[in-house]
Amino acid sequence: MSVEIYDTNYDGWTDTVLTDTNGDGWADVEEYDTNYDGYIDTVLTDTDYDGYIDVEEYDTNYDGYIDTVVA
Repeated sequence: MSVEIYDTNYDGWTDTVLTDTNGDGWADVEEYDTNYDGYIDTVLTDTDYDGYIDVEEYDTNYDGYIDTVVA
C-alpha cells in the first residue's frame, strides 16, 4: 500500500490523500478537503480496482459528516 499526500493550496495542511490499497500503482481511495477547512469533504473509492470510481461520498454542507453517497 502506498500513500501520496499533498498540500494543494500550500497552507501547511494536507488537502489531498491518494491511497493505493492493492499495490497496482493507481490510487484506489482519493480523499479531498475541497474547502480547505482541515476536514475531508470528498472520498472517492474504486472498490473493484477496475480504474473507475464506484463509491462517491460527499460532505456537501461541510459540517464534518458525509451526507451524500453515490454508489
